[in-house]
Amino acid sequence: MTSKKPAPRKGDRGATKVRAFRVSDDLWDAVLAKAEADAGESVTTSDAVRRAFAAYVGRPELTGLAGSEMDRRSSAYRATTDE
Repeated sequence: MTSKKPAPRKGDRGATKVRAFRVSDDLWDAVLAKAEADAGESVTTSDAVRRAFAAYVGRPELTGLAGSEMDRRSSAYRATTDE
């Protein structure tokens, strides 16, 4: 039996690749709980991971999304990080 990788999502500027990484169950469960608690802000687990990566490289303007979805979420992201 062969497992198929999910197809990348298509945006205005091409596809966003699906990435895989290892994470402990404890950390993953905490991220899921936080994303669920922030559901009023429409935060997904993928959003949380992208934000963490952008913060890690010191580039909060990078959302990791392609096309118009990137533009929409980028302004929403900046609104959540502005002090």
